[in-house]
Amino acid sequence: MLISTILMTGCFIDGEPSVEELIDEQNEQAIQDYLDAKGLVAQQSTTGIYYIVDSNFVGNDLDIFRYVNISFTVKLLDETVFDIVPESNPFELFVDSSGNVIIYSDRSAATGIAIATGFLKLGQTGTFIMDAGTAYGFSTTFTGSEGLTVSANTPLVFEIKALSSKTENELIEEYIANNNLSPVTRLPSRVRYIETTSGTGADSTGRTNFFVKYEGKFLDNEVFDRSLTGDFLFAKGSNQVIAGFEEAVLGMQVGDKATVILPNSEAYGDQGSAPNILPYTPIVFDLELVNVE
Repeated sequence: MLISTILMTGCFIDGEPSVEELIDEQNEQAIQDYLDAKGLVAQQSTTGIYYIVDSNFVGNDLDIFRYVNISFTVKLLDETVFDIVPESNPFELFVDSSGNVIIYSDRSAATGIAIATGFLKLGQTGTFIMDAGTAYGFSTTFTGSEGLTVSANTPLVFEIKALSSKTENELIEEYIANNNLSPVTRLPSRVRYIETTSGTGADSTGRTNFFVKYEGKFLDNEVFDRSLTGDFLFAKGSNQVIAGFEEAVLGMQVGDKATVILPNSEAYGDQGSAPNILPYTPIVFDLELVNVE
């Protein structure tokens, strides 16, 4: 079982509790009233999330370096449903090398979503009651899929199901199949190179400067970057471009066009590239080598 831990601190002014601490107390009482009214017995995580998860459920753990899809329903403590993420359009998470579950999606979410998912096995559903600190915070409102807006400081109930998980390699191979890409050359770094047009110009051997046209995409084919005007110039070994991009271009000759798929280690790795590229994101480039010097 994977458990992520966050630390929450409060501040005191002249010995008085902070606003956040007062809200925490109110949330705690509301949650206890909810559990008592429902006759529920819940455990509490070190981060304060109350959870009801069947410890006898038979299923696979969430292994490290896997991308996890979940669905969930969010309710107020009075059982009013205000947000639904269905299985047909799941929310994405990633399990890092330390077993921590992190949010791998550009959709807004409660911070506690990742922590809660760490308690589940694949195929399992759990109930998680979160205070404001692990839900949507002390200062922001959130409008759910059902058109209802919840105010800041609101405790919420999450019914979360861990649907599936895939390795990065599985995601890349799925992209290749879905987009009918072939033949695929696998470079030493695990970059996949698919030539789409064979050029007849100079090759890259011994060259220093490279002029390219490019379009960068995610695995859902959403474009995040492209060379808009003219050709993009970079120098070999200058760290102007990410490793997988340079590796692919150095194997091309002028006139070549190719689709290259970069594992996250050859792209932006565990840091990502704010604001558009999340950590651990494999990406795709359509490249054309225009000239070399």
